[in-house]
Amino acid sequence: MERIKSTLLLLMITLFVLLSGCNKQPNLSKGQVKKQEIDAAMKTWEEIARSNEKYLEGDGWLELSTVASPAPDARKFYTNLQAWYLLEGRNVINGLTSITDTETRKELQRFVINTEGIRADLIELRYSGLDATEYAHPAQVDFNLKDISLTRQDLNLVTDRKSIIRNIEIEETVDQFSIPILIITVEFDMINDAGRANATSQLSDYIGEVQRYSYDQNTGSCIEREEYYLTKGGHQTGSSIIRFTSIKHEELPTWVTEELENAFEELDFYIQLFSDPKK
Repeated sequence: MERIKSTLLLLMITLFVLLSGCNKQPNLSKGQVKKQEIDAAMKTWEEIARSNEKYLEGDGWLELSTVASPAPDARKFYTNLQAWYLLEGRNVINGLTSITDTETRKELQRFVINTEGIRADLIELRYSGLDATEYAHPAQVDFNLKDISLTRQDLNLVTDRKSIIRNIEIEETVDQFSIPILIITVEFDMINDAGRANATSQLSDYIGEVQRYSYDQNTGSCIEREEYYLTKGGHQTGSSIIRFTSIKHEELPTWVTEELENAFEELDFYIQLFSDPKK
């Protein structure tokens, strides 16, 4: 179960890049930030994450989508996401998630969750059947608000890299519609980030990574994210951008209902396949 969650979150990591709507790029490289400043920023982030979870509460369908716009010199692989979740008592009791290649639009993964809480990746199963990677196998999951809140996911990912945060800044502003916006900009020290920079030869010339998150303070929802890198020569790469949308629905659009029903039928086939003692 945990492996299934981790895989989806890792895929979603490739999605999360944000532009706040402001054109200026903050110059964070002013020296190592103090631990107290990081802790204070994390406390604010926790508050906005809780606000988002409260906003997502309530039974009904939730649509989440992300659209990535990689920079011409981007060194990462980016994907788009389209997800539909049926919430009941803070838990996801039905769900359909499609992840596609940003450039080719090819569907890379299709996760479905049935009413029994069994989830699988239909794309991987179609290609590999019984030889599919374990994360794709039909398995029982406990999926709730914390798992689908993009704001909570942002916080978790940054917390995992807390030890290599070089600087962090928080700004409050309003957009053109007078909606209060919270902007959190984080600079990571990639020289000491062995888990990411040193493992990727393409990033070997980068000394820093800057991620800029924008949140609607009314809902706690992530609006946009930006990501760019700082190089040894003191240059900055282009900004990769992703925009987020979350919409609540009382009823599903007809085309989604049809896709969900087809996905349930396909999932039932794989449940039987993997439970057959003669397989």
